[in-house]
Amino acid sequence: MQTSRKPVQVNVPLSHPAMQEAIKGRTMAVSLEALCAHERSRGFTSWTPETTTPYRPATRCAHEFAALYTPRRDRRPQKPETCPLCADELQQSGQRFVAIRLGNRRFHALANPFGVTQWSLTIAADTHRPQWGAPMPADDGEPLATVQEMIALAESLPGYVIIGNGTLAGASLPGHAHHQALRLPDGHGLLAVERVTQGRSTEAAWCGVDGEYPVVFHHATGNVPDVARKTAAAMCGWRDVMRAHATGNLLVQAVAGGVEAYFFPRDARTPQVKDLAGIPGALECCGIFVMSADWEQSALQAGRTNTSTLCGVLRAISADPILFQALI
Repeated sequence: MQTSRKPVQVNVPLSHPAMQEAIKGRTMAVSLEALCAHERSRGFTSWTPETTTPYRPATRCAHEFAALYTPRRDRRPQKPETCPLCADELQQSGQRFVAIRLGNRRFHALANPFGVTQWSLTIAADTHRPQWGAPMPADDGEPLATVQEMIALAESLPGYVIIGNGTLAGASLPGHAHHQALRLPDGHGLLAVERVTQGRSTEAAWCGVDGEYPVVFHHATGNVPDVARKTAAAMCGWRDVMRAHATGNLLVQAVAGGVEAYFFPRDARTPQVKDLAGIPGALECCGIFVMSADWEQSALQAGRTNTSTLCGVLRAISADPILFQALI
C-alpha cells in the first residue's frame, strides 16, 4: 500500500459466538460479506433478487444509464428520534457490526438493512459527528482524511464501489458521519461516467465545456497519495468558493495500477429535482438511479423516464463548469 496511513484493522466488537467464528482471521471483504449473510439469515436485512428490479431506461441520448427499483427503501425512517448509527442504538436494536480502523479513526461496519444490492454496507463513525458538506470542514485535513478512508476501504474491498454522499447531496443520515460500500450486480459493466473517462490521461472532465457528460466532476486515477491529494484539493477549492453551500458526492474504487476517485461538486441549495423522488447521490451521478416510489416505476415502464430525462436530472444538480474548472 503506497501510503503512510495505518493499515485497516478488523476487530470483533460483539461477543456473539457466531459472529466471532464467522469473521475470525479473514480479510475485510470476506468478513463483511459474512456479516451481510449473517444479517440476512436472521431477517435483519431483507434483500433478495426479487426486492430489487433492474431497468435499462429507454435510450434518448448518448449515455447508457441504469435504474434499480427497490420499493422497500421507502420504509427507511426519514427523521429517526435516535441516531440508528450510534453504537448504543446498534446494541439496543441487536444489529451486528464489525469494528474497523481507517487511518486514525474507528468505524462500525454494518449491513445496510435497505441496501440496493446483495452486498451493501454502511461504514459509520464510532462517534457521533456530522457528515461532511453544507458546510464543508474548514480544516483542509478533513477532506483529505475522508478521501484516504474511502481509498483504504476500496483497497480492502476489491470489486466494491465506495460512496460518500455529502449533506443535502444524498446523505440519508447527515447527522452521523459514514461511508457506504456496495458490490454492483454481476454483469453491470462500466458506469456511465467511466465510459467518459476510460482511456483518458487527463484528471478531470467538464460538463458544458465539451458536452461529454451532463454533470460536472473531477476525476483522478493513479497511485494512492496522488489520487488522495488531488481529490481533496478539488473538494477544498469548491468549499472555498461556495462556503456554507458547498457539498458533493464521492465515489472511489480500486483499479488496475491503483485507485480512482470521482468528486461531484454540489450546491446544497439545489438538492431536490423533478423526475426523481429522492435526492440524487453518488450512484446517480455515476449513472445508476435508485428509485423506490410507485410513480417512478410506472414512469420507467412507460418510457416517460428515459436517458434524456435522467440527463436533465444530472444537469439540474450540476455545478457551474466554468466556475469549477477555474478552481482546479
